[in-house]
Amino acid sequence: MRKIIGLVLSLFVVGGAIAQPDNSRALEGMTQAKVVWDITNSNPAFLTVQMQVITETYQNLKEAGLQPEMTLAFHGQNVRFLTESLDTVELDQMVQVEEFNEYLNALLKLKGVNAEVCSIANRVFGVENGKIRAPLDVVGNSYVSFISLQNKGYAIIGIH
Repeated sequence: MRKIIGLVLSLFVVGGAIAQPDNSRALEGMTQAKVVWDITNSNPAFLTVQMQVITETYQNLKEAGLQPEMTLAFHGQNVRFLTESLDTVELDQMVQVEEFNEYLNALLKLKGVNAEVCSIANRVFGVENGKIRAPLDVVGNSYVSFISLQNKGYAIIGIH
């Protein structure tokens, strides 16, 4: 009986080692990692998790020997979360918006990561362009940015 249990346990250990998920097939032949994150979601808790996933994605690419080039493009009501004073944020969302901004700030410190905010979204959702905090760049139209970046080899990933 002990031999059978030992054999079953060893199969689980060996099977677990073989079944470890990785990205080797997806990254095969890649020489660059360029992505623009199309961020329209306006749920601060969801955005906080997404900043963590984007950071993990960045690290996965680095571990694979690639230097990520990432643009986080914000448009939609989430532009209210990107101002210097956060005076456009509802009180019941403030703690979660601050946490989202902490993760965003950490992400923006990584080499090759930048962010932009759509001035059309700012206009539609009542945010003054001059109130968007540094180091985020206000652009005229995020869709124009997407067209440009896609033509420069960036993948576009939507966070909706």
